[in-house]
Amino acid sequence: PQSGVAALLQVVECVLHPGDTLADDDVVALQLAVLDRLVRAMMLSRYEDAALASRFAALLQSNDDPRVASACIQHMTILSGPANPNRALRDVCRQQLNAVFVQAIASFLEGATSPGGIANSHRNRVVVLLTTWNRSPQSVLEVFSSLCQCITCDDAEVRGLVQRILIDSDVAAVCLPLLQLPHKDQHGFL
Repeated sequence: PQSGVAALLQVVECVLHPGDTLADDDVVALQLAVLDRLVRAMMLSRYEDAALASRFAALLQSNDDPRVASACIQHMTILSGPANPNRALRDVCRQQLNAVFVQAIASFLEGATSPGGIANSHRNRVVVLLTTWNRSPQSVLEVFSSLCQCITCDDAEVRGLVQRILIDSDVAAVCLPLLQLPHKDQHGFL
């Protein structure tokens, strides 16, 4: 039932955002365990409520601890995949994950070009996203422009991960036939 899921989300929000407590190992371990159970429960639920799915997806991107943030990214990746039978949740998670991806890449590249060599706190998130990103052509095309921006960055690991995604996804095999189709002009002529 939806009211049960809403109540569960409220409890999880309290665990993930306990206030001003320090994020020690015990707190993080509890947060990770609760997230894991919540993700499994959300995948098994049969409701199709986009508002609850959006609330859950927002919860997955709201933690600043790098360990919990990495786990959240991995959970969103799983939830946005075809193994998730909850279509509403899958669609919302895919949209949110794409938004997180684009923002993380933009922040990473902005930090990499800032004067004074400021440490880039977004690098870890970018690496997690790139290593867990779905290699299907559709998933890659959804964030293609962000991937292309990373091809010339100074970070060899990030460049290598982007190249691996582009090669593994075989986007060219999907796009080239589409480009070779005859296209009609605005008047309907070939």
